[in-house]
Amino acid sequence: MINILSAGPLVTLQDRGRHGLRHLGVTTAGAMDSIAFEAANAVAGNRRPLTALEIPPVSLELESDSPLAIAYSGPAHTLCCDAEGRRQSWYPNWRYSLEPGQRLRLTPSGQGMYGYLAVAGGVEVAPQLGSVATDLQAGIGGLNGRALQDGDRLPVGPSPTHPPRHRGIRVPGYDATLRFIPCSRLAENTPSRFDCRLSSSVSRMGVRLQCQSGLPSGYGDASVGVFAGAIQRPSDDTAIILTADCQTTGGYPLLGYLARADLPKLVQLVPGQACCLSAITSAQAAVALAKHQHWRHQLLWGLYAS
Repeated sequence: MINILSAGPLVTLQDRGRHGLRHLGVTTAGAMDSIAFEAANAVAGNRRPLTALEIPPVSLELESDSPLAIAYSGPAHTLCCDAEGRRQSWYPNWRYSLEPGQRLRLTPSGQGMYGYLAVAGGVEVAPQLGSVATDLQAGIGGLNGRALQDGDRLPVGPSPTHPPRHRGIRVPGYDATLRFIPCSRLAENTPSRFDCRLSSSVSRMGVRLQCQSGLPSGYGDASVGVFAGAIQRPSDDTAIILTADCQTTGGYPLLGYLARADLPKLVQLVPGQACCLSAITSAQAAVALAKHQHWRHQLLWGLYAS
């Protein structure tokens, strides 16, 4: 059992999300950064990604009733374990054993927006609509559809029977170049690059980029189906890129779609950080996704082990 001693706002339980229900108006939810989420699970010893804690840039303190293999991945926090008055720094992408009586503290690093804490066996909570992912807007998933609170106790599933030999992995770095596919009717008139800056308007539904003048007005006025990665174009010089908790339809004109491989980079940008939108073709986006999937395959087999 994991005991939450102190939790900042919006710490939630997430998995891969709810798929195949958007036609019913159900959002996908799930982990914002799939790379960090899967890396934490792999290092913790789970052969497939199980439910983990998604932690925005807030503090979190917890302990365990029994020994736990545990791992953190993501750029958003520094970790410190207190044991009998001694403090030891823990590192991302490395597996540790959290023993009874030890307290693990996570503190925002100022270098990212999300981190993931996974345990061997995963957090064992009953799924809703096929997923444990917390959807705070709909009030489903996780613990009664809400964020974690002080005093919560999280049950842990059975430990893997064949834990990995490696204790740590190397993960790709996060850069600030975001590749996107322009809408077909805009492609010929769309500049190849836009210099932008992340605004303070950031949530699990989407992020707003403040861009220099020159953004096309977007295509379409009617409400259309949307998903994570869709780039909407309001009437001002901004672009809104939808993320995990986005609505299923939206009325803003569309500028294009972010390359799926770059969604983890997008969600780790911090407010005020400079970035750029770089136009690519659908074929180039497919190549980028193939490279991303290759990394995930290598991760599964521990070929990025340390």
